[in-house]
Amino acid sequence: MSLFKRALALDPRSIEAQIGLALMLVSRVFDFWSDAPDVDLQHADQLIARALAVSPNSAWAHYAKGQVLRAQLQYEDAAIEYETAITLDRNLANAYAWLGRCKLLIGLVDEVIPTTEYAIRLSPRDRNLAPWYGQIGAVHLLKGRTDEAVRWLEKARSAYAGVHHIQASLAAGYALNGEMERASVALGEARRLSDRYSSIARLKAAPGRLWLEAPKLRALVAAGQTAVYGPDFSVVPAVAAILAGGDRPSTPEQVRERALEALAEEIRLILDEGVVAAAEDIDLCLILGAGWPFHLGGITPYLDRSGIAEKVTGTRIHL
Repeated sequence: MSLFKRALALDPRSIEAQIGLALMLVSRVFDFWSDAPDVDLQHADQLIARALAVSPNSAWAHYAKGQVLRAQLQYEDAAIEYETAITLDRNLANAYAWLGRCKLLIGLVDEVIPTTEYAIRLSPRDRNLAPWYGQIGAVHLLKGRTDEAVRWLEKARSAYAGVHHIQASLAAGYALNGEMERASVALGEARRLSDRYSSIARLKAAPGRLWLEAPKLRALVAAGQTAVYGPDFSVVPAVAAILAGGDRPSTPEQVRERALEALAEEIRLILDEGVVAAAEDIDLCLILGAGWPFHLGGITPYLDRSGIAEKVTGTRIHL
């Protein structure tokens, strides 16, 4: 942190230093090292606002803004910033992972695992692997797939055994499977790492539990819902009612643009990997097999004309 401060002292307009210092301040809040979390987050927010004013298309600036919003428990707004960062940099693994965390906390449970697994594929040796594995385990635990939950939580523990909430979640998974001895060992390790598990009162009063105050998660608990899916693998109606929608639905234009951006990215991968001989092959497949309007001249020229291909991949499909 001191190095970023020195960099800003030398060049107060340095975007890299502004983003770096903001991320360090947020990290300090997430790790409970901050003596004044509100002050640190306000400072980080100001730094990011300055960076975005100068460089509105900086993926890292939007990612850092997402981190600030997530620390402030504004999960839906944080998700938008992570999605913007991903649009600007498709290889930003942390943005995918923490987007998954936000989706978990706003109730979009089915979207958590694919997003988090993609982050792991992008950065298979990332220092955050333990919480990412734990995030997937938490989803399986929520859905009542206890065996899968335990498998992922054990992977999280193997990646880094010093995360108390992973040990505690693993204890819950073992207990649900009837493995009480292993549950006792895992809970004992969680207690060794944090005294919050010494009593229910301490756990409720522990710092860092504010994410549990997410309205939809609280509503699930209040309704006594312990699983998302029923025996027939359909969503429990009461759960569907609790998790339904949000107050900021995407517009049809936003949905359309995201679909076209995903197509542009996939087409570039297909061409780069030699899956087809030419872009025209993809055009023909989509016209004949997916109903792409013939009068638009094929998907690939359309993506070039609209600028989507260059926006997503940095280059036109037809050069």
